[in-house]
Amino acid sequence: MVFRINTLMMSSCTRMGSTFNRFIKITLILLLSCFNVALYAQDDKPEKPKIIYTSIDSVSGLTIIHWQASSTPDIQAYNIYNVDTTTYPVTGILLGTVPGDSLYYSHSGGENANYIYTITALKSGNESLLSGDYHKPVELSIAYDSCLSTLTLEWEPYIGWGSKLAGYRIYEKIENNDFSIIYEVNTKNTEIVRYNIEENKTYQYVIEAFDNQNTTSTSNREVYFTYMPAPPSFVNIDFVTILDDNTAEISVTADVSGKIRDFRLTKARSTEANFTPVHTLYDVDEPTFVFYDDIFTQGNYFYYRVEALNSCSQPVATSNFGNNILLRGQLDENNSDIVHLQWNPYVGFYGGIGEYRIYRQNEYGEFDLISSIRQETVAFSENIAPIGQQNMEGEIRYYIEAIEADVNPYGVRGVSKSNQIRVQVETDIILPNAFTPNGDDLNERFAPIIDFKPKDYKMFIFDRSGKMLFYSVNPLEGWDGSVNGKSRAPEGIYVYHIEFMSYNGVRKVRTGNVVLIIP
Repeated sequence: MVFRINTLMMSSCTRMGSTFNRFIKITLILLLSCFNVALYAQDDKPEKPKIIYTSIDSVSGLTIIHWQASSTPDIQAYNIYNVDTTTYPVTGILLGTVPGDSLYYSHSGGENANYIYTITALKSGNESLLSGDYHKPVELSIAYDSCLSTLTLEWEPYIGWGSKLAGYRIYEKIENNDFSIIYEVNTKNTEIVRYNIEENKTYQYVIEAFDNQNTTSTSNREVYFTYMPAPPSFVNIDFVTILDDNTAEISVTADVSGKIRDFRLTKARSTEANFTPVHTLYDVDEPTFVFYDDIFTQGNYFYYRVEALNSCSQPVATSNFGNNILLRGQLDENNSDIVHLQWNPYVGFYGGIGEYRIYRQNEYGEFDLISSIRQETVAFSENIAPIGQQNMEGEIRYYIEAIEADVNPYGVRGVSKSNQIRVQVETDIILPNAFTPNGDDLNERFAPIIDFKPKDYKMFIFDRSGKMLFYSVNPLEGWDGSVNGKSRAPEGIYVYHIEFMSYNGVRKVRTGNVVLIIP
């Protein structure tokens, strides 16, 4: 009994399973029918063609797009798009259409235009998908650093080959030479720097991307002329002259007609030493200009050079040399009437040295030309005895000038003035023993006869009782025989006391008697 019940139950289950299976089959048939409808609808779109490369013709600048034919037969046309991959869904701008038997398209806007290309196929009014298979050629840019003399090449990588992209070749062309490969780099490199770039030359570069099957694509061609303004045609130090004990003036004549008009003064201890910057003048607009240098002109001399500077503050033209003249002088060791002068030669005149001129200050404070000597000589000596008793200071001043031999090629004839020196001599005096102040203009005053004025001077006149009748600090004044400039002193013997110090530091005292005679 139990067995029968179970059998009936199993028979019922079997019938139910058969019904369920039929339901499943019907459902699957319906689903497959819908799927086939969908597949049929997708199949109406032609298969999207595959781009082989996009490449820029370095001569024409046109972008060449090359693709494989769509596997869908009887394609009527291909559309070329510039797509915007940042939108969703992807959008595109139609660039052109070519017949179905074409596999190339040339686009005139490809150079430096940042286009991303894709191709669709058209058949019976249907078009393949816009999305997928995007290609973009290498885009090259160049930056020139004239100060470092470098060209930096930077490029955006090729888009479209994915993992098949193998690397880049960099081609260079200088002036009229041919293009040649200078580097081959892997895909991680998108920048190189070219060093030691020469000024005012044309450089051209192209980047070639290649894949693992050596399919190639070239970038835009970048042309760069490494312009730098032409340097001045000349820079001339006209002369170096001394203004005072602490200032040298450097006169310069230069070509300022071009774009380079910044000039820098440099100096050194010798023409072979390293020259160090002193001052820079910017945007000079007059052909003749001056620099000033603070130096101890009584003890130092320097050689100067002037440089024309480009926008990178690099010298592009250099002047001739010029130097200050350091004059020295002293008395002869054995003869105090002889003065010896010596100086360093002036160098750098384009016209050469014509002569040196020696100047000495006179009793009026003016300088007289006392001698001219040839260029080979850098020393001079003179006997100063004849110029004594001319109210000359006991500190004799000299300077010299170096004179350019002739007008140089730049229309300048230089004159370089040295420092002034003071040769200190010892004062000597002679005192008369009598005088006669009677108005005949002969021997009217008691005064010392002096060869060179001393630095300090005092004269006292006393009577025999010790009363002071006269005092003066002027060695040229003298005593006129009066009592403190008033009444006449009586005839007789008086005492003088004179103290003086020479410019060389020697102090002397003279004391004695003088007779006042009244005829």
